[in-house]
Amino acid sequence: MKKASFLTILIVSCLVINTLPVLSIDNQVSTNTEPIKETLESSLYATSEKMENIPFVSQEKPDFLNMEKASAGNSPQENMIIVHIKKIRLLDETIKEPEYYLDIKINGNDPQWSNIGDTLTEKESWFNWPSIYNSQPYDENNLISIDIEIFLKNKFWFDTQADISPGSEKTLSLTYDPKRGDWSGDDYRGDSSGYGHASGFEDGIFNEKDFELWFEIYQLEVNNNQYLDGDKLTYWEETNLYNSDPFVNDGQIDFDNDGIPSEWEDQYGYDPFVWDDHENLDPDNDGLQNDEEYETDVWCSHPFIQDIFIEVDFMNGKYFWSKPYTFTEESAYLLTNAFAKKNIAMHVDLGLYGGGGDFAPYQERTEGMELDAARLKHFLNGNPNHWRRGIFHWAFICSRIEYWDREIGGRMFHTDSFVLARQTIIDNTFKYVYLKFSNPTVGMASVFMHELGHTLGLFSFGGIDNTDTTKPWKPGFWQYMAYESCMNYHYTYKLLDYSNGDDDSEFDQNDWAIINLARFEYQ
Repeated sequence: MKKASFLTILIVSCLVINTLPVLSIDNQVSTNTEPIKETLESSLYATSEKMENIPFVSQEKPDFLNMEKASAGNSPQENMIIVHIKKIRLLDETIKEPEYYLDIKINGNDPQWSNIGDTLTEKESWFNWPSIYNSQPYDENNLISIDIEIFLKNKFWFDTQADISPGSEKTLSLTYDPKRGDWSGDDYRGDSSGYGHASGFEDGIFNEKDFELWFEIYQLEVNNNQYLDGDKLTYWEETNLYNSDPFVNDGQIDFDNDGIPSEWEDQYGYDPFVWDDHENLDPDNDGLQNDEEYETDVWCSHPFIQDIFIEVDFMNGKYFWSKPYTFTEESAYLLTNAFAKKNIAMHVDLGLYGGGGDFAPYQERTEGMELDAARLKHFLNGNPNHWRRGIFHWAFICSRIEYWDREIGGRMFHTDSFVLARQTIIDNTFKYVYLKFSNPTVGMASVFMHELGHTLGLFSFGGIDNTDTTKPWKPGFWQYMAYESCMNYHYTYKLLDYSNGDDDSEFDQNDWAIINLARFEYQ
């Protein structure tokens, strides 16, 4: 009986197996273990989903990316110097419709290949591909001069040079060292504005048609029109300093197992073969540890210049024809410039960095628990430990808010989050904005900066959130007039600045000296 049962089961099983559909070729697991062929493009310009929403300037793909890889053992014959301008921002707010272009010289001459593109017209321009390259005989001891200039077009006269230099000149003049892959001059590792970042604001003069730019310079060693390894470590470094293989792309290898690959560590002065505590290192005290600076590097974050990332989400209007409650790009631009004057890089995510620009359903009034729920849903995507927490602040633009049974224009409700009541601000535009000789764009940016100031620790001073400062019949109105800060209700809606404390009295304080960019992490 047992043998018959087993035989029956065996026959049925075979019939069932024979009737199962065979996996299509697309669904079968490949047994091909041949490694994917590495290309020069994938080595130097790895794509990232973090860059999907960035509107890159139209450029040609560099022709050198078609080169084949050289065989091991061939020493470099040529050195291809590559300058990659990553981002340009206009700082001069008086220029409403800019038309400008780049000019880059290598050793005083035009480069062998240029990919700068046509006239640029955006206040912020992003570049996916390198700007220029220049090939020359390989000589690791031959320093190379690089001059970068920006010119504003003039339809009726000569084009005007813009200021991107920290000194009295307007040209950004650099000296590149092919031995170490570093540069010095008007920008250098350890300067106040960050390595690979230059700004016309660095000289403290803000009316010289100023721009700022983020850039990178590196080299490609070539033998017989073939590249050696395709990483950004120099041949000299690999053969004399790191003892790594100059014919293997090891730029993304984490040799010391500290969580950061070798290229990034080498660029910012860390030894790729010495373990560093990047999860806790925060040399610029901005609350972004080095591992977080690396994660946001594609957005021009920098370990030695203070960064503030803010995601901004919105609320739909009451009716389908109603305008939604948003924060405009122009307000974000003005806000960013206010911090740029202090060498603080502001990154406002209205959708550019893949998180901002969400629209919450309309609510007439939004209160405490509803704000917490909106933060969890739209900022943290339902995950309290989402990776953006601890990197981004969060701002929510809604219709109205109530706090202690009164309607207010904004408030901080979490150490990393604040809310602005756009409808309340609209309803009081005449009172809050026009009577202060301001405008709605500046007004929203000023209120935004006020609430952001609370997340940065601006609280305990008599001129902050003091309603007496709006009433001329109160002593506080006159006493705190010296406190020129958007934290002072007297200046909120018309001033985009914190106080420098230059009045030197008990009724003024230096906000910029006491803000704590890392405070938003204390949760």
